[in-house]
Amino acid sequence: MKLPGKRAYDTVRSAVSDATETAREATKATAKAGANAASKVVTKAVAKPAAKVATKAAAPKATTNKATTSKTTTSKTTTSKAAASKAAASKAAATKTVASKAPTANITIQGTAQKGLKTKDLIKRLAPDDIAVINHVDIDRVSADGLVATGVRAVINADKSTSGRYPNVGPQIIVDAGIVLLDAVGPELFDVIDDGDSIRIEGNKVYRVRSEQNDEKYDDASDTKDEALASGVVLDTESITASFAAAEERVNTELEQFVKNTAQYLEKQSVSLIYDPWIPTIDTPIKGRHALVVARGYDYQRDIQILVPYIRDAKPVLIAVDGGADALLENGFKPDIILGDMDSVTDKALRCGAEIIAHAYEDETCPSKKRLDELGIEAKVWPLAGTSEDLGLLLAWEKKADLIVALGTHSNLVEYLDKGRSGMASSFLVRLKVGTKLVDAKGVSKLYRAAPPMWQMFVVLLAALLVIITVIALSEPIRNIFIIIWLNIRANLGI
Repeated sequence: MKLPGKRAYDTVRSAVSDATETAREATKATAKAGANAASKVVTKAVAKPAAKVATKAAAPKATTNKATTSKTTTSKTTTSKAAASKAAASKAAATKTVASKAPTANITIQGTAQKGLKTKDLIKRLAPDDIAVINHVDIDRVSADGLVATGVRAVINADKSTSGRYPNVGPQIIVDAGIVLLDAVGPELFDVIDDGDSIRIEGNKVYRVRSEQNDEKYDDASDTKDEALASGVVLDTESITASFAAAEERVNTELEQFVKNTAQYLEKQSVSLIYDPWIPTIDTPIKGRHALVVARGYDYQRDIQILVPYIRDAKPVLIAVDGGADALLENGFKPDIILGDMDSVTDKALRCGAEIIAHAYEDETCPSKKRLDELGIEAKVWPLAGTSEDLGLLLAWEKKADLIVALGTHSNLVEYLDKGRSGMASSFLVRLKVGTKLVDAKGVSKLYRAAPPMWQMFVVLLAALLVIITVIALSEPIRNIFIIIWLNIRANLGI
């Protein structure tokens, strides 16, 4: 098979190789700089006490009683000051500790437990009176936004909400919304708690509230006390900020490993994604039209709202990646194609009448086949390496779309790490291929706020004017006032 883009492919490999080498050198330089700085600190810390000891040893001993008395007095004074200083410091530390623990000790929240190993699935069934029980290491921004939107009373995480591997913003979003976040309670909680249990968070502990409905869960029927289930750490802004700062220092290390993983898979995935991709036959016409690919990324809901006029005017082919279908439906648009592994899209969206393409692995294993069969939905299976977002862009390109608009897609290090991906070889290759037609609309809501059309403003003004005229016509006192004003104007103008 002839590869017409071989020169471009070689250029890509060379560019990635250079990027890998640059990242490696940057990381080494950073490590070397950190080591030098640490050496200076250690040298200073050791040299200063050593100099004091040397000075004391070299000083001549006093031979007179007066000198001895003076030395003793000075020593006592110094000891007294040091003791006072130490006591003050201890008191301040104790005060600070009590102050920092006070909010935790005062926390008491009761609600209905709802647990889920996958946060995005749990969000679909949460209610405002619930306490969400999750097992989510490094809570990502999209999941945090989803939890906040449900209005839950608290979030209990069996795992660490931020591991320190990279700066994830999810925990801060939850805490800023006023939701209590109890962290790292341990996976054992999932074994002793059931959906619907009435639980209480008191301080940093979780209790099951005893009631007639759950008496069978207690060994001793005479014991009326609530059962302690687990304990963790209540995260606040201060602790999250400290963890975030520490994680930011590890970004260079994560970036280097990310580039290595990307380079490793570039050659492996280039043939299937760029040179000879197999594309399923679809019924939806795309050729010559705009295509809008919608995924569940950062700010995707607000971005869709900004693009509503574009969707109405240009009428692009709406290609939804998993949960992007629900976002389109919420804004009054039916997706033409739903593509993905169907792990975040609702049954309602799958039944909306869109053409379904199930993303499968290269060995043709299809994760969503069982669910689609249970729903009685026919789907075309597309086995291909890469993310579902990549397939959406590739589908629009191969079907000859005039313009490809990407919304909510992932494109940077933190976003990929949030998704649990250690590289972006497929996305790198696909974006290189479709780049001449690609417009990335992610974050457009931060750049532009749609102003109301002029005709809407004219209608509002006209309605206000009609109200004023109606009031004047129906109210004789007001009508008389306007008649007097009009007569005064005529008199002043000599009309």
